[in-house]
Amino acid sequence: MTLDNFNIIVLIPTEDCINYIDASINSVLIQTYNRNNIKIVAIDNCSTDGTYEKLLNYSINHGISVYRLKEKCSRAMLLYESISYIEPVNYKYITVLSPGDIFYSNFIEDSVKVMEKYSNAKRRMLICEVSIIDSNARISSQLPIFTDSCILKSSWSLLQFFTFGFDHRVQWICLKDTLPSDLADLVFCVDNTDWFNKALFSFNSEIIYLDKPLASAVLSYPDDRLYKLMLKLSLVTRFKLIRGTMDNKNFEDLDELEDQKLSNYKLSLLALKYAYDDLIEIKIDSARKILLFAEMVFSDIVETELYSTICNLIEKPEYCSVVLDQHFDFLLRPSNPPTNSISMNLIATDIQV
Repeated sequence: MTLDNFNIIVLIPTEDCINYIDASINSVLIQTYNRNNIKIVAIDNCSTDGTYEKLLNYSINHGISVYRLKEKCSRAMLLYESISYIEPVNYKYITVLSPGDIFYSNFIEDSVKVMEKYSNAKRRMLICEVSIIDSNARISSQLPIFTDSCILKSSWSLLQFFTFGFDHRVQWICLKDTLPSDLADLVFCVDNTDWFNKALFSFNSEIIYLDKPLASAVLSYPDDRLYKLMLKLSLVTRFKLIRGTMDNKNFEDLDELEDQKLSNYKLSLLALKYAYDDLIEIKIDSARKILLFAEMVFSDIVETELYSTICNLIEKPEYCSVVLDQHFDFLLRPSNPPTNSISMNLIATDIQV
């Protein structure tokens, strides 16, 4: 690759994704942003289903740079290897597009416009909400993390991390010199690596947050509520341990988070909500497993009326039309921006998001 100048690199790591790579690449090709300022770089992880050959066609017809690893590796290692392929390119911004995910046509233009206006020495990354593509290719909305676009200060990574866990997707774009030596260290590169350490990586950064979706993303975690509950419990335990040993004044900003989001009461109520959601979807065995787990970990919930109600519904699932949503309402509301954030209501007049 020669030393060319581009304003943004869109990095696409691929592996056996022939059935949905077209939609992802085409979503970049139709961006309203000047195509001459966009460099698409695809790094293929030894695909055997024809993905690599399809990428070569895009290289011929659309000038995409395509590279193929000599040996298959993990996704984390694929992201690590990708850095070396983009080093010869002179660029300002970078984003990663996972196969199956789709940029809306205004994603790059609007993101760059906001970055140009609001970025500074500490503020070098933007994230936006995304819609979710399920296993049946249906697109649905996520509840936004916050009620307004804003600039989030250092404690946000952990705030978002523990409040929404693994099941909330965002799309990110950042300045070149924000990148660590390993892309997998970025908190928003969702894969099977250690999310807790990635959250700590950006603990001292400010992040621009847009509350409107500018992309659609495929679910990247098992659609299993017991799995998510166990992950959240593990993360809460790690947070409480590290808070007791880490001397960082920024943790003072998380007092409210610890009190309101990480209490056993909130997690036990979340367990009951997950069991209830499984009941509504007629996943009776899954609901039973969640309740069994909750009984062992949150023993106090067995004394609650809500627990008894859900247990009765498990035995008589034909009565699952009973509406219990009001008991979980406060778990579902989007958060207001943290008190240490900077309002960005002007974004609504800057761009059409």
